Amino acid sequence: MKTSPTNGLDRQGLASLLSPFLAGRGLPSDQKLVRGRGPVKSYGLEVDGLSDTSGAAEFAEDLAHRNDMRIQATGDNTLLMMESDAVTFFVDVLDPRFWLLHTASASGNAHREVRRLAWDSKVDACWFPQFLLEQIQSQSQATWFKADFRGADLLPLSGVKDRRLRIQVEGDGATDLLSVLRATEYKTAAALTGVATKVSDAESDGAPLDEIVQFNGRFVARGESFETHVGFVADTIRQYADLVLSIEAAHRIQWRGSPDTGFEIDGEIVTIELGRRITDMPRLLEGLFSCREPFRLWGVPEEVTENYFTAQVVDLHIGERITIDITPDKIFVYLTPYSCGNTALRLLANLQHRYDATAKFPRSPAYAS
Repeated sequence: MKTSPTNGLDRQGLASLLSPFLAGRGLPSDQKLVRGRGPVKSYGLEVDGLSDTSGAAEFAEDLAHRNDMRIQATGDNTLLMMESDAVTFFVDVLDPRFWLLHTASASGNAHREVRRLAWDSKVDACWFPQFLLEQIQSQSQATWFKADFRGADLLPLSGVKDRRLRIQVEGDGATDLLSVLRATEYKTAAALTGVATKVSDAESDGAPLDEIVQFNGRFVARGESFETHVGFVADTIRQYADLVLSIEAAHRIQWRGSPDTGFEIDGEIVTIELGRRITDMPRLLEGLFSCREPFRLWGVPEEVTENYFTAQVVDLHIGERITIDITPDKIFVYLTPYSCGNTALRLLANLQHRYDATAKFPRSPAYAS
């Protein structure tokens, strides 16, 4: 890994570098290094199969090279700098599996690079389902929300009023308006895409930060304290990581036992309940298993009985095969002992934004709904 002027950079130095951009007053001398003027954006990535920071650093170097980016070490072995000609990311691999990418580069360039990185083998975005965004809203002062539903690829070609819905509401009563919308016939399109909150740190004397959280693991912040922003992002990704791990613990299906004691199946099927009944099954199946973003699934469904389909599916995130069964009212996902819990959350979050905003996991000790 290359040496550079950033070799002495540590977390405190990163905070000093990015805090001015967070406040909208980045210095010209720093603008060249970070390739931008703010605001500060952060992204959560899940990288399957990594368990230590040295392995994460090696994988990050390979990932950068595969995507025509450069990578440099810093004074902290869990903090790396990854850059292209348009974007500079500061990559936090303190949790080897759940990375944080911070940047003050232009939003469009940053989004494109993250999208490219997240398509790589083993890498995925962090996908926040509705209940996690609602939890974030409830834990702080919500000031804004965005609903952006896009059902063109999965919904029937005709007879659907709420195929497309996009609204953005700002104000103290924003969440009340979302509740009103969810009580109407448009509830199946009222997908919570992003929320904005005021975030403060008890140890900081500064004004609260304005934080925007998107369902695809993106964060945008304005304020004074980069440390407060990182604390909020890290706490949110930690909640998400706990959710992924709990799904893996409860829903990976495997045989347990021995020839002497007998065998039994351990693990529960992941179930997604739909509030919008599937009326055009071929269209939904074609869109779901097409290898394309955002689902990243490939399979050839077979009809078992009338309106009951099954598919042996390749999850392009890690190349693992899983089985998915589809009925008009429910979708069943059979995770293997090596499947990634992120796959179940990617499927749920994107169904909520592309087919049915009321889709949900039934209540389970493994996760909330």
